[in-house]
Amino acid sequence: MKAFSYLAAGLLLGSLSLPANAVDLDSIDPDKARAYEAYVMTFLWPENMSSERIDYENVLSLAGIPVFESGQETNTASTETSFAADIEPLKAPFDEFLNTFKRRTQLLSNERWTLIFPETGATLSREFHSETVIDGYAEFVAHVDFTLNRYLESDLSYEHYLFDTFTTVKTKENQPAITTDGPRVTLEQTQAPETMVQKHIEPAMVLKLNFLNKTPSKKLNYIDHPTIGTLIYFEPLELEDAMERVSMEQFMDTPN
Repeated sequence: MKAFSYLAAGLLLGSLSLPANAVDLDSIDPDKARAYEAYVMTFLWPENMSSERIDYENVLSLAGIPVFESGQETNTASTETSFAADIEPLKAPFDEFLNTFKRRTQLLSNERWTLIFPETGATLSREFHSETVIDGYAEFVAHVDFTLNRYLESDLSYEHYLFDTFTTVKTKENQPAITTDGPRVTLEQTQAPETMVQKHIEPAMVLKLNFLNKTPSKKLNYIDHPTIGTLIYFEPLELEDAMERVSMEQFMDTPN
């Protein structure tokens, strides 16, 4: 049954345009490739839970800061807008943490990916972000490189933003209206000014973090930081099962 579903999805994918980060399953060497389900959760600690001072940098230019369209989310375990998110995760390694700390922390992201490394030493990259705020900016943006060596290595780059809210007030004076009534010409009383208030949000300060982590599979890892905490977990997969999951995810995320 697995072979049939994988073959069917593969034939369908062959006639469609694949997503940018799609895996070429035909090039996988089963003697060299290794597969894992990767889970990464990030959360924000409240300021009153740490005595350490964390310095943010001023954002001097908005150039290079990503702006996301409304509803544009990454492929996460909690994302409702991604079709591939409907494929059930194999594990729920962070449930105990969520039940214990959800009242004290702010969840930034809860990600999972099926990773197929073509060989030892290969690196796979993924990007993710928190839910977008007004004007398309996200509070938290991340990039991670996964490398398969003796251990599973994670190179995580984070950017956490603090925002300023700006208010723009526009006033438009209504022009007097001239009316005529036979020989009489009257000037109507000028109305009150028309005021429009427009609010917008821009990143004002940023905290940039980088973490390097090495961990064996099936071991829950916690990366500690006074501002942003991270949990990482890898579950080994049979290569055939991983290829089937990736094939279905790519098919479900492929635009018609």
